[in-house]
Amino acid sequence: MKKAKLDKYEEEVLKSFEQGEWSSAPNVEEEKKKLSDYAKAAPARNKRICVNLSEHDFNDLQQKAIHEGMAWQPFIESILHKYAKGNLVEKKPR
Repeated sequence: MKKAKLDKYEEEVLKSFEQGEWSSAPNVEEEKKKLSDYAKAAPARNKRICVNLSEHDFNDLQQKAIHEGMAWQPFIESILHKYAKGNLVEKKPR
């Protein structure tokens, strides 16, 4: 089997693990259940939509997403979610 090439961070984590510096959480089953409950409570992403944007608007959104450190799709999803919940409001002109 071909060995995966690890980056520097991954090599450090592997070395730390191999040196026995890692241990299981004291209550693994409880933690697994808690995380499973969180996942079940998360809203399902089950609606797919198609939206046509002008190239100019799309490029602007991509640039803003990059500035926020996000990919453009989650960025646009975030904007729509905030708007739908009433947390995204238009600035009033001065």
